[in-house]
Amino acid sequence: MLQSGKIVVRTREMPSSPWAHSITLSHWTPLHSMATHQHDEAVICLVVGGEYEERTRGRAGLHTAGHALFCPPHEEHAQRISRAGARKLTIRPTGEALDYLADRTRLSEAPFVQSAALSGLAQRFVGEFRQDDAFAQIALDGLVLECFASFGRALRDASSAIPPWLMQARDFIESSSEHFTLDEMARALSRHPAELAQAYKQAFHQSIAAHARESRIRRAAALLAKTRQPIVDIAIECGFHDQAHFSRAFKQVLGVTPARFRAEKYKI
Repeated sequence: MLQSGKIVVRTREMPSSPWAHSITLSHWTPLHSMATHQHDEAVICLVVGGEYEERTRGRAGLHTAGHALFCPPHEEHAQRISRAGARKLTIRPTGEALDYLADRTRLSEAPFVQSAALSGLAQRFVGEFRQDDAFAQIALDGLVLECFASFGRALRDASSAIPPWLMQARDFIESSSEHFTLDEMARALSRHPAELAQAYKQAFHQSIAAHARESRIRRAAALLAKTRQPIVDIAIECGFHDQAHFSRAFKQVLGVTPARFRAEKYKI
């Protein structure tokens, strides 16, 4: 089945799995481009072969076999397939699986990793897709667990290589809704502002300003989804100047206005 450059080879629904709703194997035609778009559900994409570029959160990454990417729901991203085309496995995790991973990794940062273990797993997934016997379903369930474990370990290993002072900077951004300048953060860390800015972007593939803005948006989205607090109060609490400023920033990151986001969450 061809869907605008995407050839869906097969989708395996997994209604009895506690870890994944479905797994889709797809091929993408060479040089196909996808404009900025988003998905309603979170997915983990495992690259089987080929190559493509993905742009998200102001960063661009080239992804090949053995890369695994997490895309949060409503995360805006764009893709460009290489001349060789691309083959991908897309896993739709269950809520329980997402909670498990979120407790142990930083899924909110839309991370991506690469490892030899993931490359081997991709080929084993493809092999099980060719099986139609009574054991294929439980084999795929086991591979999903291996994939999540390898994904989490690769994220952990990548984080352990980051200097503690940069981890401190990231934790400060994640926990603060107050406005701060680069100079203020650099002084607190006893670093030069230029060194901090360059090292941060190299380590986390995102500027400090972009991370701070998106962190405030994530906190605001949680309040919109879980409370009936007025939108203007949420805007101020999360560090925005006013509701108009908040609405513009929210739509830029999540693709919808705060009011629309809340309406969809409450289905009103």
